[in-house]
Amino acid sequence: MIFRFSDFELDEDLFELRRGGTRIAAQPKVMALLFVLVKHADRVVTKQEIFDDLWPDVTVSEASLSRAVMEARKAIDDEAQEKIVTVRGRGFRFAAPVEGRAPSPSRMPPAPAPAGTPATSQPPPRDPGAKLTGRSAAAAALLARLGDANAGRGGVAWVRGEPGIGKTRLVEDLSASAREAGFRVLWARCQRTEGAPPLWPFVQLARAHDEVAGDERDERDERGERDGAWAPAVATVTATDDPAARFDALDALARLIVRSARETALLLVVDDVADADPSSLRALALLLGMLHEGRALVVATYRELPPQDDPRRAPLATVLGEHPGLSVPLYGLAREDVARLVEHTLGRPPSEGLLDAVVAKAGGNPRYVQRLLTADWVERVEAEGRATVGTSTVLEGALLASITQHLETCTEACRELLTTASVLGHAVDVAPLAAVAGVPAGQVLDPLEEATRARVLTKAGPSTYRFTHAVIRDVLYKRLPPNTRVERHATAADALAKHYGAARDLHAAELARHLVLAAPAGRAAEAAAACLVAARVASERGERDAALAHAEAAIGVLAYAPDARELRGRAQLALAEARVARGDHEAARRDYLDAVILARAFHDPDTLAEGALGFAARGEDPARAELLREADAALAAAGRKAGDPTRARVAAALVGAST
Repeated sequence: MIFRFSDFELDEDLFELRRGGTRIAAQPKVMALLFVLVKHADRVVTKQEIFDDLWPDVTVSEASLSRAVMEARKAIDDEAQEKIVTVRGRGFRFAAPVEGRAPSPSRMPPAPAPAGTPATSQPPPRDPGAKLTGRSAAAAALLARLGDANAGRGGVAWVRGEPGIGKTRLVEDLSASAREAGFRVLWARCQRTEGAPPLWPFVQLARAHDEVAGDERDERDERGERDGAWAPAVATVTATDDPAARFDALDALARLIVRSARETALLLVVDDVADADPSSLRALALLLGMLHEGRALVVATYRELPPQDDPRRAPLATVLGEHPGLSVPLYGLAREDVARLVEHTLGRPPSEGLLDAVVAKAGGNPRYVQRLLTADWVERVEAEGRATVGTSTVLEGALLASITQHLETCTEACRELLTTASVLGHAVDVAPLAAVAGVPAGQVLDPLEEATRARVLTKAGPSTYRFTHAVIRDVLYKRLPPNTRVERHATAADALAKHYGAARDLHAAELARHLVLAAPAGRAAEAAAACLVAARVASERGERDAALAHAEAAIGVLAYAPDARELRGRAQLALAEARVARGDHEAARRDYLDAVILARAFHDPDTLAEGALGFAARGEDPARAELLREADAALAAAGRKAGDPTRARVAAALVGAST
């Protein structure tokens, strides 16, 4: 999809910004921010939505967002802030008119249609606006991919969004369009429950395929032209434990699916792919690598990447990285779509007051909307009018009443444990939860089982629990006074650090998040140090974006610790190194210079030397020799001898800079 505004173009396929046909260089986070704002130009995009999309796995300060917004405005010549408008207390709105269109035929030439292809490669247009989903842009992008697949250009689309946001409904609408275009539509839902067999999504796809294909036997069977049954191929994979034989079987399964797509166009839906087992992800990766050979579109949905310490995270992240395809992030519904959902749920149009209240509290999440509409405050909200509805007291009281009613079936001990769990996040493991609660692990099992029976939690793994609805966790967390939240995060950081012990670096991001949120309680220096550890660990894992975000978080949280001079220099250097790893050398040069400036102010010769070395290595700037000489003099003044390793590096760089 290409989005046009003013004289700019945002190209989703090429992930680039152009002006008058000329590409404009912009950092990936800036590009991601522009896409988020442009795709939702019909409404205000909250800061939290942007944080969730741009920094899904780390906690960063608002300084990171402010910097991204500033760079985005520079990229689209918006110094007057007329295109990206700040909505105080809410977020940002893209105010320039936006026109979206599919890529031009010259950039995506049609492939020859295989025999049996319907007359039109593009599925018949459907009107997403007539649906309750309110996902016209996302639906159009998916329909375009469906047309590509029907023309022989197979691919993958990743549909991502929080629980209840409408992923399944969107893909169901796409499935209806696919069936109208002659596709064979097959669905699978991944299960993370104990006992789910390996390759479970492919087992489901195979069963569905073979059942449908079994009704289509004709003379092609005699000529051997009919696509083969999938179930035996899946069984072959699961029947062997030999790695080499298993890989061959997975490869054969993927090739069989592609051959089937040459006969009949396929839409394969894999729901909740984040819950897929490793074998399924390996099979999926092999299949995606072959999709260009057949008429198949894979649509995979997921809520979020699994936690850092989850063994399923790395395989899924690898598949996402190697086969990015079309990314379709879903956010809250626009106001008019919420109004239609309210009308559908209540059977009558909502008053302006009720609509204001629902939009403000539910954030456009369809499931949240429907939960709010079951509360006993609906009639009060409509009766009291818009002015009263706009107060936070009414909104909080209403939401708390709804969720409290759900929690009343739990004992007080269970509710207290759930509150502790809400501080840890949407999903918790038994052992860390017990450590933070300050009790043996065995003592939390009964309350967790009680909460599961009450459908407040759901078991997501052998020792992992997740809140059934995010709104329940949010209410439990927000019900804590701000000071109490800070104290609880400080307690969680201490308990988890002790619990993880020597393995704490494996959980560096988790510890950093709690310490950042505990920074106002005098933990800012610790938070910055933890963010730097998290940045290092992320860098070692090859998670470059995460490393950058952690370094930015370290700098942001140091606003609470003005005396932490050494940490400021280290954070600035970590930020520069993270940019280098991502190939953003120009920004890295600026960050190295900032480190030099800090080092001068704090009389820190080591930071000065590292900043000068980093700056000198990023280009042939005339100032690099002068900076290196300054660094050498500072080290000498600090008593460093000529044989000192840092001085030796500076001297070597100075020789190179002088030639």
